[in-house]
Amino acid sequence: MMRLWRHNWPDDIWTTPEKGDPRYAGRALAALQAWPVADTAPDEIELLLATLQHFLHDFDTAATNLERWVKRQPRNAQAWLTLATVRRVQGRFEASNRACDGIRAARADFYARACRAENDSLRGDSDGARADIDSMLAAPGMPTESRNWVLTTLAESEARAVRADKAETAYRQAVAEQPDAYTATSYADILLERKRPREALAQLKGQQRTDAVLLRLAIADTQAGAPQAKADAQEMGGRIVAASLRPEARTTHARELTRCGSRRRLPRPWSWPVRTSSSSVRRWTCSCSPRRLQPARTPPRCAR
Repeated sequence: MMRLWRHNWPDDIWTTPEKGDPRYAGRALAALQAWPVADTAPDEIELLLATLQHFLHDFDTAATNLERWVKRQPRNAQAWLTLATVRRVQGRFEASNRACDGIRAARADFYARACRAENDSLRGDSDGARADIDSMLAAPGMPTESRNWVLTTLAESEARAVRADKAETAYRQAVAEQPDAYTATSYADILLERKRPREALAQLKGQQRTDAVLLRLAIADTQAGAPQAKADAQEMGGRIVAASLRPEARTTHARELTRCGSRRRLPRPWSWPVRTSSSSVRRWTCSCSPRRLQPARTPPRCAR
């Protein structure tokens, strides 16, 4: 087992990807300030910093740190996997594929195949991606977290190929394996697009009220005519307004802000003026194309 999250680190460091809440990322970064210069930090600390930078959508900095890291530690599959994820959300698929090859060279073939399959899907080869993913799922003994990751990848691929029924089947299987926040919000998006808000609410039930989850709750409540729709919208609007007052936090809410702006039937708070910088818009465009509107997806922990 490759352990990248030691039990003696402050809780916020490993809670960030688990909970999907940028507030934990800020606390985790504060805990790592003993090493303000990444290239002077211990190797494990540098990888943690890069993972948090990825989570907060500081993709350029994360990629720079990860590229330096894998040159020093070319056998570390987790670093390659995180780098492949960052390059993917930047739309740099050739660079992401090279990182996938690095995973294979680090003898983590399963993750390398899944990495390539996701890139193939995003580049339009959904049939090839499905065939590769199906063969991986047929192998016995896959850990629950890994099955969830691969099934969610399959569901997203089917959704991009406009095969909504197959996407739903894969989402249901992924949720059955592990009902994490990323899968729940991704599945909720499909259900909301198909005008099934009550089913979306059922998927979101029990999830921590992160920005991504709260936004879907507000949309689903509004579609369903639920009495709490206004309260959820007010809470989400307040979070965005508060975040816009902190320059370093604006980019972490850019996706939610853009999605809010596209939902004209949401309650009144969505019309509140929120200041965003041009860099926020550029960074949102970079991180969301060609992906669906989603929180940054943290790669799974590699295990051998």
